[in-house]
Amino acid sequence: MKRWKCSALTLTLLAAALTSPRAAAQDDTGNVRINPVGFLIGFLNADLDFKLSETFTLGPSLGLINLSSGDTSLDAFAFGVRANLFLNGTAFTNSWYFGPSVTFGWAKLKTNSDEASTSLTSIKAIFGYQWVWPSGFNLAVAAGPQYLFLPKQVKNEAGNEIDTKVARGILPSGEFTVGFVF
Repeated sequence: MKRWKCSALTLTLLAAALTSPRAAAQDDTGNVRINPVGFLIGFLNADLDFKLSETFTLGPSLGLINLSSGDTSLDAFAFGVRANLFLNGTAFTNSWYFGPSVTFGWAKLKTNSDEASTSLTSIKAIFGYQWVWPSGFNLAVAAGPQYLFLPKQVKNEAGNEIDTKVARGILPSGEFTVGFVF
């Protein structure tokens, strides 16, 4: 019985800590986040946010892309800049946010035995909600559109053209991030 009371007390304290709102500390200057769920569908990205004002952050973003459709695949490395505008709270507290970003990178396209490389640019605008716990641990869920700029076709070294239909144009974008405020 004593063990049950200790476990119930531990669970109650853990639930209270995880659900209590967090007041941003004056010395909180950044947040590091990753999107591990995106990895399951071919995207892995990490963001580093620096607080520039009470409601605005800006920082670098890095990403890896691995997509395939039929006999065409796309592997890419990208870097860019991401902003976050917090709409009903301050940075690093529970709040709705708008997160636009611009990313540049390099892509390798493969189809059957052909292979070609090209540059890429992506513009994204997501809208979401972030939860920040007193420990600084945070979760965010967001969705929105992105536009991926790739040439319609890319020529390989032999002069053959590879179609880039697998990943160009308007695409849905979503994120489920886990992070830590520092």
